[in-house]
Amino acid sequence: MSVLRVYGQSLDLDAALAACRLKVCATQCRGEKGVSDSDRGFSQNAIFVEFTDVGIDDFERQVENALSFLSQNQTAIADLVGARGVEEAYLDCCIPRLDVAAQSAVFSTRLVHAAGRLNLGLCLSLYEVS
Repeated sequence: MSVLRVYGQSLDLDAALAACRLKVCATQCRGEKGVSDSDRGFSQNAIFVEFTDVGIDDFERQVENALSFLSQNQTAIADLVGARGVEEAYLDCCIPRLDVAAQSAVFSTRLVHAAGRLNLGLCLSLYEVS
């Protein structure tokens, strides 16, 4: 699953969720304990919006779906990213971690430009696959 991640220490989750026109798949509250988080809990509030359910083995399709998501939801994304308290927002794509000396995947120029126009960063998460 690849998601739009929106973070902020002072992000008002209730207000942002009430105004959000995107399908939110998860939230995280500052201070809440996560599966792999420290004893102090999360340092920021966050909203997560799934933009594709394409598996980690199809990076090219994740990128295509990200472009469609950005194109079809420009105003809703801009509103969410522009919400009071948002400090960071990015699209998080995922790929399997390979047993190699070096590994890379390249975001298309089109995606970089489309994300940049909406003040979004890009993230590539590597996951261990058994």
